Amino acid sequence: MYDFNQCKQCGKPSGSPKYKLKNMLLYACSDCDFHYTNVLDVVEDGETPCRSLTALEQQYIESQLPQNTRQLTL
Repeated sequence: MYDFNQCKQCGKPSGSPKYKLKNMLLYACSDCDFHYTNVLDVVEDGETPCRSLTALEQQYIESQLPQNTRQLTL
């Protein structure tokens, strides 16, 4: 069983439950301030399937880049 006190980002045992959500707990790491839930993704074969983005997906991502750049400069 996974120990959710171990941060999913930095791996240190510094995570602690902060909020109870409807079907999960929200944890926060005191070392890296990463926030995560106590839910693990289910992967049947142990590998995440890879695929290339479609042209529509690429177009959407590229359309969002200018907006993200503006937000980062504020």
